[in-house]
Amino acid sequence: LLAEKYSYKLIHYSAANCKFKYYDKDIAIKDKEKEECSLFRKEVFKQIEEIEPDIIIYSDITKSNKKPKYFKDFMVKLKNLSKNVFWIQTDFLFADYEYSSNNPTACLIENRNDIQKCTLSTVYDSENRKLVEDYNLETQAAKDVGVRVLNLTDLFCYENKCPALINNISVYRKSHISNYYLMSIMNLIEDRFDLLKY
Repeated sequence: LLAEKYSYKLIHYSAANCKFKYYDKDIAIKDKEKEECSLFRKEVFKQIEEIEPDIIIYSDITKSNKKPKYFKDFMVKLKNLSKNVFWIQTDFLFADYEYSSNNPTACLIENRNDIQKCTLSTVYDSENRKLVEDYNLETQAAKDVGVRVLNLTDLFCYENKCPALINNISVYRKSHISNYYLMSIMNLIEDRFDLLKY
């Protein structure tokens, strides 16, 4: 919707269970799935280079197996492809869920009378000190090379806790942000992007 409003052509790249970053720093390929992901990443970079986009928007949800020492190189690669690079951060941990496929929707259905059980934690509420440290290092690395870090966590969380239901709207659809909740915060997201600058 924002791309439409500001007359941008939006091109989206994603592949199930494939991380986009570290594409040239991967551990040796051991199975077909990893090989397919590696090829996907290389093809995405190739296409972005051909497109020469005005803006690159990279989004990522915190994982516990980040590699900060490679992250700065990754951010530099993106900056070499466009002078305007955004990294959209969300600090909540879907790993909190013990439900099948880390599914907040299933949690709400199973706990209708106690939806607090479906509340996520942020990385900063984690007992994993290494995770917090890595996350902070990556954030600083992105800022150091001129990437605009756009952290939207406060639209989902309060005091390091992130409810699955806000204003009677389900925040998640499975392990993704629900369209209904996204529409409810669209104006706030638009204010932060300020796309007219670019």
